Amino acid sequence: MSTPPLSRRYDPLAVEKSVSELWKSLNIVEKVFEANSDGPLFSFLEGPPTVNGYMHIGHTRGRVYKDIVLRYKTMRGYNVWRRGGWDCQGLPTEIEVEKRLGITSKRDIEKIGLERFVEEANKVVDHYLSHWRRASERLGLWLDYDNAYETRRDEYMEHVWHLLKKAHETGDLVESLRVVPTCPHCETALSQHEMAQGYEEVSDPSIYVKMPLEEGGYVIIWTTTPWTLPGNEAVAVKPDATYLELQVGEERWYVAENLLTAFTEITQTKNYKVVGKVDGVSLVGKAYRHPLLDKVPQHMGHRHVLVASEHVSLEEGTGFVHIAPGHGPEDYEIGVKNGLNIFCPVTSSGVFTAEAGAYSGLSVWEASEKIIQDLKERNLLVKRAEIVHSYPHCWRCGSKLIYLASVQWFLRVDRIKQRMVEENRSVKWWPEWAGSNRFGDWLLNAQDWCISRSKIWGTPLNVWRCESCGEKHVVGSRAELEEAVEKPAVKRLHRPWVDQYVFKCEKCGGLMKRVPFVLDTWIDSGVAFYASIDALRNTELFKKLFPYDFITEAIDQTRGWFYTLLFTSTLLTGKAPFKSVLNQGHVLDEFGKKMSKSRGNVIWAEDAFSTYGVDPLRIYLVSKAEPWSTINFVPSEVRETAEDLNILWNIFAFASTYQKLDKFDPRTHKLTNYMHLLRPEDKWILSRVNDLVAKVTNSLEEMEIHRAVREIMSFIVEDLSRTYLRSVRRLAWTEAETPEKMAAYACLHYVLRRTLLLLAPFAPYTAEILYQLQKTETDKESIHLE
Repeated sequence: MSTPPLSRRYDPLAVEKSVSELWKSLNIVEKVFEANSDGPLFSFLEGPPTVNGYMHIGHTRGRVYKDIVLRYKTMRGYNVWRRGGWDCQGLPTEIEVEKRLGITSKRDIEKIGLERFVEEANKVVDHYLSHWRRASERLGLWLDYDNAYETRRDEYMEHVWHLLKKAHETGDLVESLRVVPTCPHCETALSQHEMAQGYEEVSDPSIYVKMPLEEGGYVIIWTTTPWTLPGNEAVAVKPDATYLELQVGEERWYVAENLLTAFTEITQTKNYKVVGKVDGVSLVGKAYRHPLLDKVPQHMGHRHVLVASEHVSLEEGTGFVHIAPGHGPEDYEIGVKNGLNIFCPVTSSGVFTAEAGAYSGLSVWEASEKIIQDLKERNLLVKRAEIVHSYPHCWRCGSKLIYLASVQWFLRVDRIKQRMVEENRSVKWWPEWAGSNRFGDWLLNAQDWCISRSKIWGTPLNVWRCESCGEKHVVGSRAELEEAVEKPAVKRLHRPWVDQYVFKCEKCGGLMKRVPFVLDTWIDSGVAFYASIDALRNTELFKKLFPYDFITEAIDQTRGWFYTLLFTSTLLTGKAPFKSVLNQGHVLDEFGKKMSKSRGNVIWAEDAFSTYGVDPLRIYLVSKAEPWSTINFVPSEVRETAEDLNILWNIFAFASTYQKLDKFDPRTHKLTNYMHLLRPEDKWILSRVNDLVAKVTNSLEEMEIHRAVREIMSFIVEDLSRTYLRSVRRLAWTEAETPEKMAAYACLHYVLRRTLLLLAPFAPYTAEILYQLQKTETDKESIHLE
């Protein structure tokens, strides 16, 4: 045997240290990467972690799943493609830079300069990238980090430019005035899939407002966003609905018949009488006076009328909907259809402009209370209450989002939507419902992708516009830009340097300058299927790897990376970039609470490694539930897992001690030589281990990773330790070196070797050190090369 006797007790941290030194001295990781070069290809695409913070226990669980699958495939003889990758740009990093520099607004950035901001962003990325690599390597996730892709590199960003150039040529890249979700803190527009990731339960004002009809009476509207009332341009009515005319004191109110009971209960309207009934269509075209007319002079110059819309709900509210075309996607559509003014007197920072009259200079949240008070003073407030509802928040900074009309750049979805739906049907999803229902439904409702961001640290939008005639030119590569500017080689594609490159308009001779947007960071990771391998310069490698056999990330990436990958790949190639997807569940704290810095309950990966040891942690995280299920992290349960590994440790300690005493040598005492001497107990354990191999293999093929590791640990504790080992002990304790004893040793050696091979993808350190204990000079250098 090539290693010293085992310590009395399993110490995962000591095992890690010893094995890490072994792997490093023998270059095992590099040898694993080179293994099976003639075997069938298994291509894995790494979903790049965003390197703006430290790895936590949720990240850890996901990265363990990746490693298990890749180790399993390697041990099955596959030539595994496993390049690492890092998501370096966008809002997450900018927010971290702002914290470091004490920046609170764009004006602060202008003071320090874009160059310093970008250099600080690079420092942030360098810092966290170093941590992520160190933590990932310690976790045992063996990826090609030396050649890992980074989304901040110019050659990577060129692939984004290439995609947008192609989209421009097919008419799928468009500039348009639309209403988009906007983060007032980050001061930028967001996309549909970004918005979908940030809903939180909040309490907001819920108000019922009287809109005075010019002919007399009031239509009653309901809103939970009072700040949008300065932008009101119409009231929508459902044309085929029935509305009741109520006498309330000296006033006449109109509400939908279906909503009367709910309305009167919520608003506590008791003394009323139904005096009439009208069809919605008869109300269309009636004029009303804006409720804040004297406060927002912009509304004095035109009439406000009731318009027809099938979007009006009869499930809640009053049956009348206040329409602010500058503050809602559906409102915008209604506004365009009816020729309404697209009035949006709010800046990207959520502050009212001078056009908002009395509310100028107030944030939308500050203005809400003032608006409610103004309505009350005008006797136009029917009821003010509070509503707890799910409301979109910025996926990175946590601020409440607002809808604003602004000119943005979009990738159109209509041409490729059906193709995406069809391609998704060919993908293997674990679990199946995540693909057919969750992701499939998302695809059916996919909207144009808003890709422009009013930020700094990101891939620059590659559109140049002529100052004179407005002609646009989409640049597809660094070489194309260099040719256009007719200057020495372009040095950097990031802002502010890229903004210095201007060139002559071919149409009118005017000056073309870059449109000052950067791109949604999700487009960076979205093009990883070809940018990660520099496909523009490595076409043969791309043909070899595409589509990738396997990807896996958290289940919320059905609205994120899974979607942006499919979108960009379908746009560029017409095909899905992946063949199979494993969804991962999240990790909550011991009490089922979401982990957050504000709660102080975040478990950081490196802390957990040092507290519990990597292997017990790995097994615990993947054994507790299906990969796609959410789990609670319970420290005592991790320690129980370590105790189970200690049982395996003791089995090997026993085996190595007594086999050495009795001069057992697996090279000469082969199991095949003793088949005729096997006892019933030996035959039973051989049957059990062979059955275990089949179960674990089948479970891993179906991504039932929890079931696979449970079978292994149950076999170790129940079959090996509590049952079979007792019979071997009785033989080992006899003095005579009988053939039956050697047969039992040969059987035990065989079973332990098979067990270690099964355990290796789950507990790579522990499996390695125990393999080294058994290893002879004819064996492979590492269990991970078996």
